[in-house]
Amino acid sequence: MVTPYQKGLFADKSTLILRSLLQKSEKQWRTRELAEQCGISQGLVSRTVVYLEKLGYAQTQKGRNGYIRLVDVEGLLKDWVSIYDFSLNSIVSLYSPDENALSKLKTFLLKQGGENCYALTLHTGANLMTNYVRDPNIYVYLLGIHPYHTAKELQMQLGFKKLVQGGNVHLIQ
Repeated sequence: MVTPYQKGLFADKSTLILRSLLQKSEKQWRTRELAEQCGISQGLVSRTVVYLEKLGYAQTQKGRNGYIRLVDVEGLLKDWVSIYDFSLNSIVSLYSPDENALSKLKTFLLKQGGENCYALTLHTGANLMTNYVRDPNIYVYLLGIHPYHTAKELQMQLGFKKLVQGGNVHLIQ
């Protein structure tokens, strides 16, 4: 059963905080530092920290030298997976017959916003580590880049096609 804390913790903007904490899980973060890193208010960071602590995922120290640090990364990830709904993402799908579509897409995205502007997900991301499932689809989260604008640019510059339905290149916001 989903607790009210988990609902708030795994909401869109709060997950930006989780992502930052998970990227450097051993780090002792300050509220202001997290707010700046994520581009969100210190109030939201504070509320999220309260949720993390109440659910046992994080340890905090109050006061002038206060910090937050994750202590149960595995539990946090397990609970996040159980509540996550991929279908809530905004997705723009395109088609490319090119066997090198992924490498061309990555090069294009690097020019758009650097290496921190996208993340490969689902089998596309998993296949970087191990290639158990051969999937012709490319799934990419876009960070700070609008998928509709990016889709138009990909159509013009790389010849990707917008079909009435479906595709094999999926841009996710």
